Amino acid sequence: QKLASWVITYYEQLLPFMGYFKKRVYRSAFLSKDETNVSVLDVRGPTGKVSKSGFMYITIGDSYDEQTRKTHSLVLLDYIQGRSREVLFEDIGKYNYTSHLMTDGLKGYLSYDKHCVCWVHAVRQLKKILKINKHDVNALRIVKEVAKLYDIDEQYRKMLRCGEISTEQFLAARKQESEEVIDNVYAMAEDTRRQYSPKGAMGK
Repeated sequence: QKLASWVITYYEQLLPFMGYFKKRVYRSAFLSKDETNVSVLDVRGPTGKVSKSGFMYITIGDSYDEQTRKTHSLVLLDYIQGRSREVLFEDIGKYNYTSHLMTDGLKGYLSYDKHCVCWVHAVRQLKKILKINKHDVNALRIVKEVAKLYDIDEQYRKMLRCGEISTEQFLAARKQESEEVIDNVYAMAEDTRRQYSPKGAMGK
């Protein structure tokens, strides 16, 4: 009881810091969001069983500082009940965030004007297929093509950090090279789709 009392006391004292950093996160130039299941023992559903609709809600805010040539990241962890659009967008609306948002493609996010889908999540199912059959030619070539996007980003980000190029040059060069790769990925996916049953793992 004493230990729990200390934890609650410290938590209450630290709430203003949480509010400050939450405001900072939503002033970022770019947000990434993801949710992962978490069980909380005293949160129970109508049947009395432990609720499975609890999630740790992860928000990462990134901003680039042109003077130091560094990207600053803030990571915010929240506990949420359910993943309805209302819950997912509560803080986005509260803090009037209007810039880009990257997620795993959960349906609740798709109506957001500046929504981006994470490439790690986009190829996750293909990587699962490769764990079962590492020689699946079609899954392998798509995953390898997507991997080029990371190489392109790292190449130009390194130049940006060293001051060899400006932010405008970085964005333009990365976009130009990335678009070619993305076009290839879509062409490969379309070509692959015709070869498989829509009910199979690759078809999906």
